Amino acid sequence: MEYIKNFKNIDLIINNIPENNEILLLGESTHGTKEFYETRANITKKLVENNNYNIILFETDWFNMYSINKYINHSSDKNIETLMSSFKYFPIWMWKNNIIKDLIEWLKSYTKKSKKKIYLLGLDCYLLIESLEWIYTFLKLVDIELYEKIRMDLQFVKNYKKTGDLIFDIMSNKLPMNDQCFEQYFQNLLIIIQDNTEKYKKICLEKKIDTFSVISVEICCDVIINSYEYFKKQYIEPSGSNASWNARDQHMLMTTMKLKDNIMDAKIIVWA
Repeated sequence: MEYIKNFKNIDLIINNIPENNEILLLGESTHGTKEFYETRANITKKLVENNNYNIILFETDWFNMYSINKYINHSSDKNIETLMSSFKYFPIWMWKNNIIKDLIEWLKSYTKKSKKKIYLLGLDCYLLIESLEWIYTFLKLVDIELYEKIRMDLQFVKNYKKTGDLIFDIMSNKLPMNDQCFEQYFQNLLIIIQDNTEKYKKICLEKKIDTFSVISVEICCDVIINSYEYFKKQYIEPSGSNASWNARDQHMLMTTMKLKDNIMDAKIIVWA
C-alpha cells in the first residue's frame, strides 16, 4: 500500500528524474487502465510545464498523430472529436478516451499560453498504405515529377485497404513488384527524399507549408520500409519468433533518435 501511495505522488517520481535527462520512458504497462493513464498524463503535464520536455511519443502510428500534432500547435481547423475519430486499427479505449482527449486539449492550451511548440507524435509502423498516401500529398505540393513517377509505379497499391493484404500478395508474387523490388524501391525513395531535404524545406517556406512536413515525409518512408519488414517477418518467421516485434522496436528507436536530431533542444517522453 505504501508503494501505491508513493506512486500516486507524482512529484516523488519526477524528483528522481535527472535534470539533464533527454529521453524518458514512461512505459505502456497497461492499455486503457484509467488510473495508469491519468498518472502518466499528469506526469507528462508537469514535465512539459516545469522540466522543458517538448516531445511526447505515443505507441501508435505517425499517420494517426500528425493531424493531432497540428491541432495542438494551432495549424488545424478540425475539432478534436473529428481528429480522434480518424485513429485506425486501435480499440476505442486505447487512445480514443477522455484522458487522452484532455491531455491533447491541455497541450493545445499550454502552447497557446506559453508560445512554446510541443510535439505529440506517433512511433509505430503498421500503416504502410496510409503513410504512402501522406507521401503523395506532400510530393504533390513540392515535387510533382517525383509524385507522378511513384504514383504510376505503385498504382497497384490503390486496390488495397489493409497493409497485411498488400504484403501477403507481394510475398505471393501476385503483383508487378516482387518482394525484393518493393523493399528496394522504398530504400531508394528514402535516399531521394534525404538528398532533397534542403530543397524541400526551401519550397515549403516559399509555399508557406510547415517545414516539419519535410521530417514527416522521411519518417513516413521509414514507416513503409519497417511496416513491410514487420508484416513480412510475420509471414516467413516460425511460430513464436520475436523477429517482427524487433522490427517494430527498431523503428520506434530510429524515429525517436531522428526527432531528437531534428528538433532543437529536444526532450522526449515516450509512452511505449
